[in-house]
Amino acid sequence: AVHLPAWRVFSTINIAAFIALLVSALVIGTFCLIAYRIINNNILRPISLVNEGAQIIRQGDFSLKLRINTGDEIEELATSFNQMAATLRNNIRHLKESEEKYRNLVLSIRDGMFQADVKDRVIFINPAGASILGFNAFEDVLEKHLEHFFVDEEDYTHIYDSLTKTSYVQNVRVWLKR
Repeated sequence: AVHLPAWRVFSTINIAAFIALLVSALVIGTFCLIAYRIINNNILRPISLVNEGAQIIRQGDFSLKLRINTGDEIEELATSFNQMAATLRNNIRHLKESEEKYRNLVLSIRDGMFQADVKDRVIFINPAGASILGFNAFEDVLEKHLEHFFVDEEDYTHIYDSLTKTSYVQNVRVWLKR
């Protein structure tokens, strides 16, 4: 009988097992790397781009156009995002145009118009209103308290009480000081 040490008998098996483990680890590592790249390129990067786009739009830049070509729901999301940005850009442009028309109307009418805050300070008055009150520029009226302009204190009290109840006053005639 031939007697060999156990390590020598199993050395070929051990080497084969080690090579099999090494090859398996390399194959698994390669698959993990490929899976990571697929997930990164098709999911993580596009979602990150959409997030960056949201941050840019939040800062007021509505001209951003995302280009994501994944052929899936993320591309659809980017398309919807681009449509939303275009709609916002359009709405803001219309709002600015409307605001400009309203501003021109209010500044050009011959009737006096003003707005006061909750502390009865004038926060807006058109040029005609400033002129009616005897001021050369509307800026001179800003921050002045309303009660100083009323001839009759009862008129001021009546208007103040109406405003606290209904938040507007209409069809009321009062006398104001110049």
